[in-house]
Amino acid sequence: MKRNFKLVSLLLILCLVMSLAVGCGSNKETGKANNEGSNESSNAPKKVVELKFHYQDPQTGPLGRAIDEWAKQVNEKTNGAVKITPYPSATLGPGPKGIELTSDGVADISWGSTGLYAGRFPVTDTLLLPMLGVRTAKEGSKVAWDFYNEFEGVKKEWDETGLKLIGLIGTGNTPIGTLKEIKTLDDFKGLSIRTIGGAPTEFFKAIGASPVIMPPGELYQSMEKRVLDGWAIDWQALVGFKLNEITPYILELKNNTYLHVHFIVMNKNSYEKIPEEYRAVFDSLCGDHLSQLIASYYDASEEPGKKATVEEYNNKLITLPDEEEAKMVQISEKIQENYAKQLDEKGLRGTEALAKVKELVQKHKK
Repeated sequence: MKRNFKLVSLLLILCLVMSLAVGCGSNKETGKANNEGSNESSNAPKKVVELKFHYQDPQTGPLGRAIDEWAKQVNEKTNGAVKITPYPSATLGPGPKGIELTSDGVADISWGSTGLYAGRFPVTDTLLLPMLGVRTAKEGSKVAWDFYNEFEGVKKEWDETGLKLIGLIGTGNTPIGTLKEIKTLDDFKGLSIRTIGGAPTEFFKAIGASPVIMPPGELYQSMEKRVLDGWAIDWQALVGFKLNEITPYILELKNNTYLHVHFIVMNKNSYEKIPEEYRAVFDSLCGDHLSQLIASYYDASEEPGKKATVEEYNNKLITLPDEEEAKMVQISEKIQENYAKQLDEKGLRGTEALAKVKELVQKHKK
């Protein structure tokens, strides 16, 4: 009996020693695992701020490619802390509703056109007056951004949106595409021409056409179905929406029809999400930098667009005789003067605004 008791006691002691050994091993391994977890956590990347960018153009068009380039720059310059995610082709909401979508927080950043908000930005829309002579998007964007910074009434309009304006682009050359060839000013009479609101609408009325305000995304089908007789739109959108495929005649005016003015706005709450250490960097990529970046893509689309118009689609680029364009210039000057007077009557210093725009056009002409 005593022998059996000693044997059992020995076995119990042996089991206890083995348990302790296994337990210590487990704790050691667990401690190692926990330490590894701590190291991984400390090396984990900081939280990335993702900003949704709404616009209505196709991603493959000039605007889409410019936004992709800007998104890449922001990501690189902020070391990945700020990620711009583009949403092309109006996937977040109606294309022309950039201000509303950004105000509501559906988008953090949005593209828009003042011409699709007729009457909302009357001082800014001095830039839309016909035949001011701006020929390129880079020139137009310099004029637009300087006008914003140097003329108080422009800033006031944008402050009233409650959004942060981070880009203002004057689109440069705006041709007129038509189903029939325009040889004289009289040939415009009765034609339904797509344009934008404000002074451009008044311009087409004055030359005898019937202006129609329509988003660019609807133009291709409207031209195919002969709902429209023509359109006026900048080259980058013309190329982006492939209007040179289906438009037999594209008229270019030496003094340019008018500028489209595009804007980029940002939700202020979204801006506050950017880490403080990267805000100065982000700011440096906005304003004139962003405006000129987009403008460079707009300008770069013009010559290939003209080449494709003639060589690929067998459509014609045309101009007017000097005496016919001179008649349009006279009409444009009256529209400019009338618009300035209308702003004066509202206390918006329209005559000063027009003089400032003309001064900036001369300053930035190349």
